[in-house]
Amino acid sequence: MKVLAYRLLYVVAVFAVLGLLLRAVSTSIVSGITEHTDKPYKVSVTDNDSPAYKIGALMLRPIIEARIDRYISEQGLAEYLRDAASAAPPEENFRLIDLEEGEGREVLCGQKVSAMILHFPMDSQETIDPLQAARKISGSTQPVSFRLGAHEVKEINYALAGMRRGGSRVVTVTRDEEGKSDSYYVHLTSVDDKVPEAHDIRNLMSFDKRDTSIKEAVTVARCGDAVSVKYTIKDVRGKVLVGDQVVDFIIGNRSVPIVLELGVVGLRSDSRRSIIVPPELLSGFDQTVDKHGVKIIDAQIKHKKAPNSDSSIE
Repeated sequence: MKVLAYRLLYVVAVFAVLGLLLRAVSTSIVSGITEHTDKPYKVSVTDNDSPAYKIGALMLRPIIEARIDRYISEQGLAEYLRDAASAAPPEENFRLIDLEEGEGREVLCGQKVSAMILHFPMDSQETIDPLQAARKISGSTQPVSFRLGAHEVKEINYALAGMRRGGSRVVTVTRDEEGKSDSYYVHLTSVDDKVPEAHDIRNLMSFDKRDTSIKEAVTVARCGDAVSVKYTIKDVRGKVLVGDQVVDFIIGNRSVPIVLELGVVGLRSDSRRSIIVPPELLSGFDQTVDKHGVKIIDAQIKHKKAPNSDSSIE
């Protein structure tokens, strides 16, 4: 009887060890294949301790990937996905922390606004909490009024763009390679003018495509930035109406047609943007661009240090 019990215990122990080994091997294989892939996408496997589940997932994975690869090929998405995966992240020296969402419509770059702005200079020795400090003294600070995009601290323009009335954020700006930073608490108290084209601007359709020939550091066009924009205008049949025009301006200055100015906000310097423009937004261009149908603007941007303030469309 004891011999039978020992043999039974031995068999149980062997199966337990084999089960642990199988689980470890299946986990290692699945995780290894998940981590080492040259696909422009990732097929995730839901966490499950069952070896049978993991081995089944391992067997099904090539079938799933083959179906995805076929769909990508049929739709012509391979180049787009490769470009998206290899795109360099833009250089940023600031970060935003949302505190309150606010209400109403999002403010557009170039609108007149009133905002409460509190500055907290910081260095490596300071431990001040800008959020807590801002809340303590916010009631005693008077709002300042300016055109969004014209504030001398460009990151203030970045922070306020897209906010709603009553909303607040903290923007932290890194000033040098040593990590010294400043923090600003911004509270949008009011939007003091209206943009007749606001509804159409907010509903613009645009499509970005990366230009792989551009190798410089990537920047992003934001409210208040000085940019040089190269653009063409076509009709829906692809006929070029205005070709390869270049204009320099500051985003928010309203020195160029509003669809061109606000249509490039968020555009990366390594990409080309196609903007679908309704007739209502075609004012401001020359007479070669009729106002009777949808047009397409293809645009690319470069940042400028000192654009001319009197930039205009020829």
